[in-house]
Amino acid sequence: MIILARVFNRAHLLEEDMELIDSINRRRSIRRFLDKPVPKALIEEILTQARWSPSSHNCQPWEIVVATGPALKRIQESYRDRFLNGEDPKPHLSLTDNYPDHMFERYRKVGATTLTSIGIARDDKVARKAYTAEMFAMFNSPTVIFMMLDQQLALDYHLVDTGILTQSICLLATQAGLGTCIMAMAAFYPDILQNELNIDVEKRQVLGIAMGYPDTESPLNLFDRERDPIDRYTRWVE
Repeated sequence: MIILARVFNRAHLLEEDMELIDSINRRRSIRRFLDKPVPKALIEEILTQARWSPSSHNCQPWEIVVATGPALKRIQESYRDRFLNGEDPKPHLSLTDNYPDHMFERYRKVGATTLTSIGIARDDKVARKAYTAEMFAMFNSPTVIFMMLDQQLALDYHLVDTGILTQSICLLATQAGLGTCIMAMAAFYPDILQNELNIDVEKRQVLGIAMGYPDTESPLNLFDRERDPIDRYTRWVE
């Protein structure tokens, strides 16, 4: 917002433009939620506005299941139990740990910063495992929005479409005073979601958005975040 203020006269920015900029800057991964349900009407309003997100050829390929209440609790407990029992995830989408060095350093650093914020030492295997179990339980959020794509679709651009919708949902949630965490881990055990949410086996499970009211006092939601300056990844050609 400060940078944009240097470029634009703030008087020329509409109030809603400033709200968007503010939401982009304030959105962060929330890892502690209050034990407070999110009203269904608020979630419906967020999804209603987010549906205007662009998609390839306006296909709007996404499919969504919103999980709350006892059904979500069963999913979270099942995920936690499977992790603690050592059962390997079987996600529909492939994951990689083969990052280029500069990306792996970002990955390593955010993990270390997260654990340090709550006093977990690198060599404390018990505490690290307990925290990872919380992650598998989607941080016990009161709502998770699960995203799916039909298996007959080519993934390439439609995954981009799903990502755009996901960003829209998260920014709208931020404006509404909610917190979110975009989680590939939420799609790690497709059979659990198929059973609990009555999801067809022909659907690829892509990700979940943990959503709820953020615990504004938790160190997990307060540590400083980092982003590279744009010259690290941008070239200009004239």
